Amino acid sequence: MHTISGEKYFTLLGEKVEEGVKSVVSATLAEEMGKSFTKHGEPYKEKREEILNKIRAADAGEEVPEDETEEDPLEKISYIHLKNIRILSLPGAPRVNPEWVIWRGRTDRIYSFLYGAANVS
Repeated sequence: MHTISGEKYFTLLGEKVEEGVKSVVSATLAEEMGKSFTKHGEPYKEKREEILNKIRAADAGEEVPEDETEEDPLEKISYIHLKNIRILSLPGAPRVNPEWVIWRGRTDRIYSFLYGAANVS
């Protein structure tokens, strides 16, 4: 199990959705469906770049401005993103292949979203 960034989570989710629907829709539609998930990673990319720019400025001895007072949606709700997770289940229950499973859960509540295929062994 590995933690991953929100940006990486949505990139992987988009790839898996695109891969999963290619057999039932056109390649163009599958690509668009994948992109519709991938685009949700953009705020994480923007926030990462903002933080890196502040670190670079501080390292260069520049004055780093205080954060603006606007509410940041990424600060209001925090999520944890995991990759290659193993889900424990009762004997005989379907198991999820951990090699490509991604998981997203809120850190302040027990809500989550799982994308993966269940294999009965």
